[in-house]
Amino acid sequence: MKKATNESVIIARHINAFLSEYVPSQKSRSSQTLKSYQYALALYISFLETEKGIRAESLCGGCFSRIIIEEWLRWLMEQRGCSPETCNNRLALNNPVSPIELIYPLDKESLASGSFD
Repeated sequence: MKKATNESVIIARHINAFLSEYVPSQKSRSSQTLKSYQYALALYISFLETEKGIRAESLCGGCFSRIIIEEWLRWLMEQRGCSPETCNNRLALNNPVSPIELIYPLDKESLASGSFD
């Protein structure tokens, strides 16, 4: 196993803090909400690994670029058969602040139309 980069460790810490501290205190105390966030992040990491060849221990800020996130949204729709509504849920989980939305706020109309340009 490759040693994690310093940047990937920092990103992992932020994700962990988001899931263990922010979501329970600010979003909802619902275990289902937490599971939804965890699932969306797991899908994104899986996409990075399988489609982009980026392993979790190699995560960097560039992994959250607009281009890669748009590719992930297309992948959700084309490869996983997700509707635009499901993609919205994965991206923002019906809230204005999620780890991905903090890095890249996507216009919901672009997602609904499938046009990310």
